[in-house]
Amino acid sequence: MSFLESLLLSQFAVFTLVLGRVGGLIMTAPIFGTQAAPMRARALIAVAITLLIAPPLTASAPADMTNLLVYAKYL
Repeated sequence: MSFLESLLLSQFAVFTLVLGRVGGLIMTAPIFGTQAAPMRARALIAVAITLLIAPPLTASAPADMTNLLVYAKYL
């Protein structure tokens, strides 16, 4: 696997891990968790916050999946 492919996989993995945590927070937050807030708006807010948080974390992300599982525990 080339360096570019491993970098892309690690960035995608970090993005999905952060999105899972931020999405869970947004979906259960008292302000956004009500039925009055549309699902698309909550999803858009979760993706926007993830796009702000994820780039600094990808610099220290591991390249292989074994280390990524350990990294996910501390993320």
